[in-house]
Amino acid sequence: MQIHNKKIEELEWHGENERSFSFRALAARLTRLNYSSILFLVIFAIPTVISVLYYGIIASDRYISESKFIVRGVNGGQIGGLSVLLRTFGISRSNDDTFAIEEYILSRDALSDLSKVIDVPAVYRREGADFLTRYGTVFGENTFESLYSYFGDQIRVVRDVETGITTLTVSAYEARDAKEIAEGLLKLGEARVNEMNTRSRKDALASAIDSLQMAESKVLAAQTELTRFRNAEFTVDMKKSVSGNLEIITELHKDLAAQQVLLQQLEASSPSNPGIHSQVQKVTAIENQLATEKAKIAGSDDAIATKLGEYEGLLLRKGLADSLYETTITSLDQARDEARRKQIYLEPIVRPNQPDRPMEPRRIRSIFTIALLTFASYLMIYLLVSGSREHLNIH
Repeated sequence: MQIHNKKIEELEWHGENERSFSFRALAARLTRLNYSSILFLVIFAIPTVISVLYYGIIASDRYISESKFIVRGVNGGQIGGLSVLLRTFGISRSNDDTFAIEEYILSRDALSDLSKVIDVPAVYRREGADFLTRYGTVFGENTFESLYSYFGDQIRVVRDVETGITTLTVSAYEARDAKEIAEGLLKLGEARVNEMNTRSRKDALASAIDSLQMAESKVLAAQTELTRFRNAEFTVDMKKSVSGNLEIITELHKDLAAQQVLLQQLEASSPSNPGIHSQVQKVTAIENQLATEKAKIAGSDDAIATKLGEYEGLLLRKGLADSLYETTITSLDQARDEARRKQIYLEPIVRPNQPDRPMEPRRIRSIFTIALLTFASYLMIYLLVSGSREHLNIH
């Protein structure tokens, strides 16, 4: 009986030793799985496998629609390079306006205007779109700002500084969606150009039109004053009235001289002639009439000379108003010509295309890039860790 119990104890002791040995072997194996293997798995192997799975199976195809346009103005400046060839065809670059149109295409206003004709969120929530790149994922917000941020990643606007040609590219999950969005953005750009032309034309003409209206009011006021004066004086042309009075005075002077000569002859030939008295009365009457006519011309506030000064002042103001009116009409015509010369145009060179094959994602290149970068990161971190362990004498 004692021998049997001893054998049982020996068997239990051997079983415990075997289990202890298996645990120590597992610990040894885990220890042999050193830090280099862990770094290799975490930094290189796992990200590379994930990229292969994502780009090989999950990532959705994306279609790219491309268009090219140029913003040109009638009075564009002289430039070199390919632009010289463009100017041969009547095209001149308008750099400042090009920047304005590019900024508009990338702006919230453009997205808001585009959303009125195209359901942009629905475009980027198409069935089959992968969960990482589509709009409105579980981690995203359904707000306009989030849509604007997402949409900004789907379009690109690149301008060639040398030629002035701007390239617009739009990415979408469906080829027709990419084309429609690109066409919509071009139409919105053209509409914004037309608005800028209208505003520029109004601004250029506003000052000239105001000056013309002011000149018209001055002409009307001067004409009203002149008409009032003519009605008050019962005359159309004061200068002609003065000329008539001067002719009367001249005739009276001639008549007076003749009658005075006749009177002198009568007094010399027959001093007692009864006709001398009547001749004296005739001379006196002519002298009185001559004095009256001269008084009408000058010598009082109601004299023609005084009224003629007022009349000439009215004529001068009327003439200045007419000259100013003619000048403002000329300025208005010049402003209209300048407004026409300052017009800008958005000229499509290449219309948006509908791609027949997806351009994104570039799967092999993306996988290779991730593998290369992660392997380089692994080597760098491994060297840093190895150097640190060697410096600290850790084995």
